[in-house]
Amino acid sequence: MRSEGTSPRQPALHSESEPEGLRDSNWQVDTNSGAHHQPVDLESNSILDAGRKHPEHAGRKSPLGDIAHYPPQVVFIFGNEACERFSFYGMRSILVIYLTQHLLFADHAAESIFHTFAAGCYLMPLAGAYISDRFLGKLRTIAYLSMVYCLGHLILALWESQTGTFVGLAAVAVGSGGIKPCVSAFIGDQFPPEKQGLLQGAFAIFYGCINIGAFMGNLVTPLLLNQKGPRWAFAVPGIAMGVATVVLLLGDGGPTGKAKR
Repeated sequence: MRSEGTSPRQPALHSESEPEGLRDSNWQVDTNSGAHHQPVDLESNSILDAGRKHPEHAGRKSPLGDIAHYPPQVVFIFGNEACERFSFYGMRSILVIYLTQHLLFADHAAESIFHTFAAGCYLMPLAGAYISDRFLGKLRTIAYLSMVYCLGHLILALWESQTGTFVGLAAVAVGSGGIKPCVSAFIGDQFPPEKQGLLQGAFAIFYGCINIGAFMGNLVTPLLLNQKGPRWAFAVPGIAMGVATVVLLLGDGGPTGKAKR
């Protein structure tokens, strides 16, 4: 029985099992299990936010604004990839037309050759990755197989026959596929731990270079085939691949310093 003037007892604001020291703190209590969890600020603790808050990335909205902070050899890798994609997609865009109209393959045979070549390009990354990891490292794998790549274009440009086409396509497949698994990883190797926050922007530029090179290759190479013939149509992508190789080697051994292997 309650005496007159006495206020009713207020309900407890905290669980009886909650430790006194945790009341009014920043911890959250699971009322079902009694477990105590520190709240997680998803915005401030996310990996992407950590990259944005990097001291060299703060306040910039475009990856191009960070390019001066990249290791200098990375810019050469961008140029290498743009030229390589121009070479590959340019040559591929005219291959079936070249096989049917110049070497007089039947349509089904030309399609079979094209798809066999494409399959080889996407099989060879397994070999390229193994060679890179086991024997040569990324830089030498890219450099040596790029030379094979250039040789394939040279064969296609100068040896205008069915046999020359098969030999040239095999060399291009080995070169193109072999360097494919190395280049992206090679970019990541160039950034020391204190610059890891810049990687997101660097890869945005890298894939932009891929798309620009592919677009220009698909645009220019068919025009060369129509106006200058197959020799120039294969030679210009080969020259682009040669430029790509030189650009990569300049980034490694030129005044910009040595690239990490």
